[in-house]
Formats: sequence, structure tokens, C-alpha cells
Amino acid sequence: DKVFVLGAGISPTKFNISPSKRETLADALFTEDGAISSAKANRSEVYLLRGNDPVIAYHLNALNTSRLIVAEAMELRPNDILYVSEQPLSSFNRALERIFPLRSLISNDTSN
Repeated sequence: DKVFVLGAGISPTKFNISPSKRETLADALFTEDGAISSAKANRSEVYLLRGNDPVIAYHLNALNTSRLIVAEAMELRPNDILYVSEQPLSSFNRALERIFPLRSLISNDTSN
């Protein structure tokens, strides 16, 4: 069984779980290459998506230390999706990287 882990600064991965070990959300978050190990991860925007119809979304603010107890108690289930959003500054930086190369191409074209 597996949990899909997606998010900012990490490659999409499968986190293997087993019924005998009963891995929790904290296990997926705080491993060496866990979902919040990247500096680009917005630790206040952690989501666990579960189910098919309807999908239930759980939100965790991992910056709040009292909420980490919830992460330790929340057992992962097969085919859960764990998503960590990107820091707002990282999103802004990526937008600027896309705009400025385009801007330099436009200025070079108009100068010729």
C-alpha cells in the first residue's frame, strides 16, 4: 500500500505504508526527505486528501506545535494524497523568472 506525496520543493513520491506498522501523517512529514523537508514547503498549508466520492480534505498547520499531536495520531490509509503547498515567496520568485526573460526578449526585439 502507498500514499502519494506531492508538493513544493520535493519530487512526487510514493510513501509505502504497511498495516502492521500503521504509519501516521507525522511519519510522512518528518522523515529525512519528508514532505516538509524542503525550504520551499509552506508548513502552514499541509493537506491530506482521502477518499474517492466524495474526497475529504484535511488541513494541518504544521507550524503550530500543538497541531503536531494530530499529525502523530492520524493514520495513513492506502491511496491517501499528501500535498504541501509552496511558500508564497517561492511562487512570486518563479513568476518573476518567467516574466523577466520575456521582458528582455521584447526589449531586444524593439531595439532592432
